[in-house]
Amino acid sequence: MLEMLGEIALKINLSGVNMKYLLFATLLFTFSCSSNSDNFYLVNGKFHLFKVYTPLNWVNNIEIAHKNGIATFFHPDNLLNDQDAISNVYIYANGFDFNSPSANFDAFVNTEISNIKKLSKDVIVEKANYIIANTKHIKNIRSYSFINIPNRYRDECVYIESDKSVIAVIYSTKTKNAYNDNIKVFINFINSFSFLSSNPAEISELIRKDKSERPNTVYSKVPKQ
Repeated sequence: MLEMLGEIALKINLSGVNMKYLLFATLLFTFSCSSNSDNFYLVNGKFHLFKVYTPLNWVNNIEIAHKNGIATFFHPDNLLNDQDAISNVYIYANGFDFNSPSANFDAFVNTEISNIKKLSKDVIVEKANYIIANTKHIKNIRSYSFINIPNRYRDECVYIESDKSVIAVIYSTKTKNAYNDNIKVFINFINSFSFLSSNPAEISELIRKDKSERPNTVYSKVPKQ
């Protein structure tokens, strides 16, 4: 997982994907369309382009995302002005391109699980089963629940394999109530995930087309990992 980044941005402790295992996090740009009917984000690196939708009554907090070096960071919009409460529940999606011929999806996920277990002897790891409606370009999916991570109640982590990258989608909660109140939001979020391309030329063309069709799109650079 984003191996406990610590209180880097607005006092948010992110749990999520470990960026070290033979992968290069090449999430460079996010594009958002903020119309009421079609609020989505395109996220890309050299070998990945995927789409995620902002949940109803949630917001993608770009400030927190960028300060933590990730592309998206979603939380309920009623927490926007309460920095302490934001850590109660959030979702984020991040992508990692393979930077070595020896890198592979299973080894990456297994290393994640091993690293998370090292955080505390009380951590419980359970297999989960989340459904993505559009499986085009997706080679494999592995899902886990991580319980009793320090300072968290429960995290749901979905790892998605494409030809040359891994996408990690994380649902993190601090309390049982936060988890129960928002788990359906995460289920809908992951169900609507779409992986669009792993071909650099096609990625560039899809981004160019999106910018042309949506002139009000917000363009922002995400720090390299």
